[in-house]
Amino acid sequence: MDTVFAFLFLLLAATWHTHTVTAEISASSDLNCDFTSSCRWRNSSDVGGHFETTSLLEADAQNRIMPIDENNPKPFAYTAGLMGRMMALLVSEVPYTVITCQLGGASIKYWYYKTGLDSQLE
Repeated sequence: MDTVFAFLFLLLAATWHTHTVTAEISASSDLNCDFTSSCRWRNSSDVGGHFETTSLLEADAQNRIMPIDENNPKPFAYTAGLMGRMMALLVSEVPYTVITCQLGGASIKYWYYKTGLDSQLE
């Protein structure tokens, strides 16, 4: 009985972390995301931190992070950790699948802000 329970637990744990692809990526624009709605990126379950989205972040009394265009505030993703002890990983839902519509390399554009004395970007 213990063996059956252990097997079912492992099977449940394996399916819990499996993410099913719901639609094929047919254009590179399918991976575009401005965080105004659900998109094809998600938080990794392999690390302790995670990304959140907001249009204005008040980290503390001295530090506010706002969109570049204050008149047209769009959501952005951010992550936070205490004293560099937390990291977050944002992944595509199809990390090991070849995207047939992609003809060449790819790039990710981002802005980064750091707050606090010990913050750094790796």
